[in-house]
Amino acid sequence: SCPPKSYFTPSDGLLYVDRHVTIWTGRNSFKDVAPALIVASIRSMIDFLTPRVKRVVVMSIPPWVGEEVGTSNRAKLDACNAAIQAAFPEFWLDISAWLRTEQAATAAGIAFTSDDLTDIANGLTPRSLRSDSGHLNAGGNVAIGHRVYQESQIRGWM
Repeated sequence: SCPPKSYFTPSDGLLYVDRHVTIWTGRNSFKDVAPALIVASIRSMIDFLTPRVKRVVVMSIPPWVGEEVGTSNRAKLDACNAAIQAAFPEFWLDISAWLRTEQAATAAGIAFTSDDLTDIANGLTPRSLRSDSGHLNAGGNVAIGHRVYQESQIRGWM
């Protein structure tokens, strides 16, 4: 058993404390946890990194089916993403919005379908990039990898 509020550091975290870090968190928490707690969690991850290296990308939380624009769940998601962006503007990458672009389709090696365009109009990740209501499929993962690599180049890290 692990007592509440126990300090947790994966052993790999110690090995890579001075590396480029991509943080993509909050998906399983934003509906029930105040955005401030998610921001605090991300801050603790960034603070754990060595002081001389702060190469961090903090990505937005993508919407799932049921979180279309105009829904109460989307309002919670947007509030959480806004809080994360406001707390970490220098690290922010709105991956959610990017997944709805032609650049994402090109990176995944696909052409968006009419269903994808409906998803995009509703503010969702296109279904051609998903394996279910929200998890990415292989093409979605390829697209994300492409965009994170591109962002690293833009920031002069690679």
